[in-house]
Amino acid sequence: MQERSFRAIGGESERQFRARLVCATHRDLSRLVDEGAFREDLYYRLNVVEIAIPPLRERPEDIPWLAERLLREICETHGEAPRRFSAAAKEAMLARSWPGNVRELKHCIERACILGECDELTPGILDIAPREAGSGNPLGDLKSGLEADEKQRLRAALTANDHRIKITAEALGISRKALWQKMKKHGLDRRGKTG
Repeated sequence: MQERSFRAIGGESERQFRARLVCATHRDLSRLVDEGAFREDLYYRLNVVEIAIPPLRERPEDIPWLAERLLREICETHGEAPRRFSAAAKEAMLARSWPGNVRELKHCIERACILGECDELTPGILDIAPREAGSGNPLGDLKSGLEADEKQRLRAALTANDHRIKITAEALGISRKALWQKMKKHGLDRRGKTG
């Protein structure tokens, strides 16, 4: 990488190349370097510009835009007529934590396009209808869904307002005290992180 050259397998000479190397990881490489689990010289060769992308659950405001874009791309790839999300599907996507991040969202939409025959994608077709494990009680599902939604919206509002409590409270239409209480209830610090 440093010399910007390589030798092909079975080749006899070095070849020069011009390229940018883009790497992605979910691990803390600086910590791994400190622990001796990642090569320090490689870390400093790679770590020129670092872009931290939070998980999808910490940026719910991106979900509608991503979902629409992914749906459009999937329909074009499979040569299908354009489809749309129902209002309930949009709400269900926002309420979900998406532990698999964008990849999970994409696969969910692609599966629905392959298996579903409707023009409008609903939570049932997307297989993201809110449910609580081991419970057939829809009120339990509603309560847990509302709690998760409130937590995500608090995080999004804190981030959008540069973690300023007064401005965030005003944007949400609640008092600072109410905001602090809700943050405490969900175990959030002022940066929107779970403490």
